[in-house]
Amino acid sequence: PIKSSAASDVYKRQVLTPEEIDNLVYSIQLFAINYELNQQPAAVNRAIHHISTLDLHHFGWNIGKRLKKDNTGIAHFLKTQFPVVFKNSTEASMKKKLKSEDGRFMIDIIELDKELSPVNLNKIIHSQA
Repeated sequence: PIKSSAASDVYKRQVLTPEEIDNLVYSIQLFAINYELNQQPAAVNRAIHHISTLDLHHFGWNIGKRLKKDNTGIAHFLKTQFPVVFKNSTEASMKKKLKSEDGRFMIDIIELDKELSPVNLNKIIHSQA
């Protein structure tokens, strides 16, 4: 179970605009009911500073697995909702990296037996500055 506030809490307003957060929450709701996201405008159609593609892979895994989605579906969701970020990535390669532990991350994998909790990215970003 994912509360719609989870997505907005995970991505604070300095990382995404309020409109992008609303779009992302709506896209997650559509993803949950298997709506074809190719027919939905991208939630975030620009580069995102401070957030890596691997962080977004973790975000997708954390949300998608709780919605009982397979890696192919999660990769498709990420590719359609963050097309600029993933413009040089294929869904085939993305689905293999969703749970990658190689590198540094701001968004950790939250195993399914743990509660999905918000991450204050602003605090993390500002502490690294």
